[in-house]
Amino acid sequence: MPRQAYAATPLAVLLLLLASTPLTLARHQPGDPLRAASWQKCLAYYAQDLAIDPDLLYAIVQTESAGHPWALGWSDQTGRRHSYAARRQEDAVAMLLRLLQTAPNVDIGIAQISSQHLGWLARHHQIQSRDLLEPCVNLYASSLILQTSIQKHGRTWRAVAGYNGSTAYISAVWKHFCQRAADAGCSSGRSTPPLPSTPLPLSWKISPGGRQLSFQRPHLEETATHTFDLLNVRALLVVTLALLCGGIGLFLILALGGRFVLLAVYIVREGLYMLRRQRAAHHRLTG
Repeated sequence: MPRQAYAATPLAVLLLLLASTPLTLARHQPGDPLRAASWQKCLAYYAQDLAIDPDLLYAIVQTESAGHPWALGWSDQTGRRHSYAARRQEDAVAMLLRLLQTAPNVDIGIAQISSQHLGWLARHHQIQSRDLLEPCVNLYASSLILQTSIQKHGRTWRAVAGYNGSTAYISAVWKHFCQRAADAGCSSGRSTPPLPSTPLPLSWKISPGGRQLSFQRPHLEETATHTFDLLNVRALLVVTLALLCGGIGLFLILALGGRFVLLAVYIVREGLYMLRRQRAAHHRLTG
């Protein structure tokens, strides 16, 4: 019996290791909020493609969702406005799927992409509704919509109004734009929002005009994954060691169990043999 206890020790070690070791995966944990620095790289990239000031695109994001990647907004059947900011991406996906079934229109993600654009985004850019809960994909979609508005209205603030559908939207975006770009006319006595015909602030690095935006898949996945660090190596080594110990323990249990079975068979056989000998001796004495 002590040998059985020793053999079961590796299994106990396996259970303890699996219970106490926090395995860190290469994927970003869904419960953790995305850092602003991650999606701001994508924002700067698409602002450069649009040849607009990144602070302007940032102002649109702040106006729409205050920079929350899993924000949802919708109007019910009575026209009452509702908003929801999920703490986890899974919660946002579940809520989005319910809203798409019940609400006439849903604004999705960090730049509040309207569900009215879902058909166009799916047909021409292979972007589905739940993809818009990834900040960089959402910003890519917003750049496409803003690009369409610029092509229609020119490089003026009317294109920004076209992103939302109302000229009143200009003042809201201007307020957030001035908070980041105070030297763009905000601090020089110009407190009122620009007119719709006012030219847009240009990018600090203008890209070639008319270039088609492309979906940079490796660039977008950069924010959703982390590099393979030493903590992941440690986790894999612990799991490998635990599985090895468990395998050795299971082998010892099976091996020792087989020996006990053979011993029991031997004892039974010897007992039967001794019983036959005693019966034979008894018959000889009584005969």
